[in-house]
Amino acid sequence: NTENGRKGDGKLKSLRAFYYPENLEEALEILRDDSMKSKVIAGGTSVSLTKDLEVEAMVDITRTGLSYIKEEPGYVVVGATTTMRELMRSDVIRNLADGILARAATLVASQPLRNVITIGGNIVQLRVWSDLPTVLLALDAQVKVMGYEERTIPAEDFFKSHPMELLAKDEIVTEIGFPRTQEKSGAEFIKLGKTTGDYA
Repeated sequence: NTENGRKGDGKLKSLRAFYYPENLEEALEILRDDSMKSKVIAGGTSVSLTKDLEVEAMVDITRTGLSYIKEEPGYVVVGATTTMRELMRSDVIRNLADGILARAATLVASQPLRNVITIGGNIVQLRVWSDLPTVLLALDAQVKVMGYEERTIPAEDFFKSHPMELLAKDEIVTEIGFPRTQEKSGAEFIKLGKTTGDYA
C-alpha cells in the first residue's frame, strides 16, 4: 500500500502467529497447514522487505538444530541457520577453498547484521545484495532441501531462477555442502562497492 507518499505501509498486515518449532519435523508440519500462509525465517533481516501481504504466520527455524559446520568425507557441510559471524570465525571454513567463503562472509552487510544473517537466508531470499550465491556457484556447492522427501540440488540449478520459485511451500533448506578443493588450488572473493557494506 502507499499512503501519504510512503511506500510499504501495511506490510505483514495479515500476520497473526509466530512459531518457534523445536525441531525440523515440527517446522515442516506448520508449513503443511493449509489453513494459513506461512513464511520461514531465521535471521529475519529480510522480513521488512517482504512483499507478500498475505503471510499469516512466521516460522522461526533457529531452534531446529540447523546451525553447524561439519567436516564429512570430501565435503564441508554448513547448516542453513549458521550465521555470517560463525562462518567468519570457523577454522574449518577459513581452510575451505583457500578461505573464499570466510572472506565473502566478512563482506556481507555490516557487523551487527552479520551476527544474524544466515547462510540459508542469504541464498534463499536472493536479493541484489546477496553475496554468497557467487561462492556457492564457484565451488559447485550442493543445497540440501527437506520437505516430504529430502532432495539435493546443485547450486547451478538452485540459482537458475529465484530459489523461492524452486522451493515448495512446505520445503526448508537445511544445509549446504561444499566439495573440498585440491590442496594446491586457490580462490579469491573481491567485492567492489562505493563504501564498505555497500552493495556490490
